[in-house]
Amino acid sequence: MTKYLLTFALLTPLTAWSAPSWIEAPEHLPGHITGIGLGEDIDKAKQDAMADIANTLYSNVSSSVNVNVTTSLDGGNYQSKASKSIESSNVLLPKITWKNIAADEGIYYAMGVISQQETVELYEHSLQMALKPFGAISDSSELTLNEYLYIQANESQLSLASDRALVIQSLSKPSSQYLDNIALLFDKRNQFARTTCFTVKESHSRLADKFYLPAIESAIQSDKFALKNNSQCIPVRFRSKTNKSGKTIASVNMQLTIGSPAVVSKVIHFQGQSSGSYKSAMIDAADSFSTYFAQHGGLLHNMLNKPGSSLTIKQ
Repeated sequence: MTKYLLTFALLTPLTAWSAPSWIEAPEHLPGHITGIGLGEDIDKAKQDAMADIANTLYSNVSSSVNVNVTTSLDGGNYQSKASKSIESSNVLLPKITWKNIAADEGIYYAMGVISQQETVELYEHSLQMALKPFGAISDSSELTLNEYLYIQANESQLSLASDRALVIQSLSKPSSQYLDNIALLFDKRNQFARTTCFTVKESHSRLADKFYLPAIESAIQSDKFALKNNSQCIPVRFRSKTNKSGKTIASVNMQLTIGSPAVVSKVIHFQGQSSGSYKSAMIDAADSFSTYFAQHGGLLHNMLNKPGSSLTIKQ
């Protein structure tokens, strides 16, 4: 906070600089985390104080916390009427008590404190809720395709939970168990990827199999999965319709289904063009298909994370 005060002081006329004593020497409150803030109005001063508190919890946190705050004087302390849980990026803060608020020459100052115990309880509850849906997956000996896809679809949620567990690790015994559970889920996911294979089944079109089947295989390999012609591998089926526009454009609508029974399915629209033959346009369409998934995280990732029942690949 001293750095921010110095910067603010350098930008403020000397006659206007009269910070309260508690800015430079805030009261130490055992079992609490204190934040000091200043700004051109009271809300910005409070946001700065909340960022100061958050910076104590995280080494890299946004400098602003988007929250609407109103205040009222209660028993000598200023109490925030904001929600009990404030979230900015991956930061959680419990109710803030505003111990000091002051203003002088158009500069506003705020000192807020949070309970360390309440903070730990808030994070532990967040971790419990985040990991609850993964209980059965953690207990299973091997992942199914459905379970693998569920972990993949919720990877950002698990990463956020891991960050939050690390924040309170020194203060909370359960946080270490949560970290172990998250690591186990990622280990199972990686093991599934290393040991699982896919096989792309032929369609009823010889031309589609010639041009599009290799493109689908390439897109699957972008997910780092093995391809085998084996009955034990997960089947991938497709049906495609190519609309011809003269000799230069091939517009493809492909229904792609993974698993048996189907676990995930999506219609993919893509296009190719050529100054030569219609077959050249189909080849260009297939190249567009495989290039897209190579550059955008693989086939499974896109089928899971792109919203809706269809995906359009634009050239």
